[in-house]
Amino acid sequence: MSRTKSMLALATGAVFAGSAAQASVTPAGNLVPIAPPYAGNNGTGVTGTNLTGALADDPSLAGFCTYDIQVIVSSATGQDRWASADLRGILGGTGMFYIPPSQDSNGLQIPAVRNAVGSRYLQVDTMVMVPIFNATRTTILGKSTFAPASQVGVIFPSNGSNFPDQNDPNGTAFEPANDMKVVDVAWGDVNAAGQPGGSNGTFTIARLTVKSGSTGTFIGRVGSTGNPSNPISFTYVLGVPEPTSVALMGIGLGAVALRRRK
Repeated sequence: MSRTKSMLALATGAVFAGSAAQASVTPAGNLVPIAPPYAGNNGTGVTGTNLTGALADDPSLAGFCTYDIQVIVSSATGQDRWASADLRGILGGTGMFYIPPSQDSNGLQIPAVRNAVGSRYLQVDTMVMVPIFNATRTTILGKSTFAPASQVGVIFPSNGSNFPDQNDPNGTAFEPANDMKVVDVAWGDVNAAGQPGGSNGTFTIARLTVKSGSTGTFIGRVGSTGNPSNPISFTYVLGVPEPTSVALMGIGLGAVALRRRK
């Protein structure tokens, strides 16, 4: 197979590591496109999301596309639930993650905020969440297990004015700007085991809005309450990645395999 064909093959699917066949909480097979392009799309099939409203409130979204990372819960007993996830996403070339004009957040805003006319662009923020679009139970746990040792904490796209610096006692400083090409985070529901069972289905746990035409790789893993010591790892490829991104993907999967052998 030629290099071009092999890259296109990667772009249409995902690579998994772990006992996915036996698990009852597994990653979906692909990144799920939500509304590319936004113009004329009313969010059909996307519960609680009006993407035409998002475009109306921020016309710059016409130059972006949105993808969801989803998990499939298929517990025979109805008791297993999603509990946690890691994600490291890297865009190549001219790729860039979307930053809302205001009220940016690493997690899902409450419905009254994200659905209000004037701020509906928050529905397609680059963010992480717990099923089912719950804005109160999501806990950011730190950087992902795939992050380099030199990385201090989580990374979300920053333009130097969208995330307040939590360590600033005066509350006036912001997190420094970055190149808006990396998302690296671990998150979960610390009370997942106490939630009611019986919620089988497909659920969004992360939303990624990127500049149209972006390429990149997304490595991560999902954990469950029923088998917390055996998370299922995944790799998604968006478009045809650059060689550096493919190398990073290989390193990530190799590290997962090494940890499992230990």
